[in-house]
Amino acid sequence: MSLVRRRMTKQRTVIYDILCADHTHPTAEVIYGKTQEVLPNISLGTVYRNLNLLAEDGMIKKLDLGDDKVHFDGDITPHSHFICESCGKIIDINVDTNDLKQLENDLATKNKLIVHSAELVFRGICDECVCKS
Repeated sequence: MSLVRRRMTKQRTVIYDILCADHTHPTAEVIYGKTQEVLPNISLGTVYRNLNLLAEDGMIKKLDLGDDKVHFDGDITPHSHFICESCGKIIDINVDTNDLKQLENDLATKNKLIVHSAELVFRGICDECVCKS
């Protein structure tokens, strides 16, 4: 994470606001589509660059959830994710951060590792898909 806070340009502010209002963990392409509604002349490359800068500054998270796409999350508080194997929805899951820290410490101690970060992702079927079946 960068210690230098970059200037929040109009483009970066719009992208950040769109991401923070969208709790679906969108890809850059989805954010680009929504950003074009506000800034019609913005390019996909500009959206990618600004998302990467926001992530470098620790204002958003980049998520690799194993689907060959990079997702973005405007919620930087500690939390985990649940991915529905049926519809693909990504849901925020609040996990006790003390439990996760303990797991990281146990892993590091037992395996002589240094853990820099950890992400916990659950997979299964969401309640909406369970009700449909």
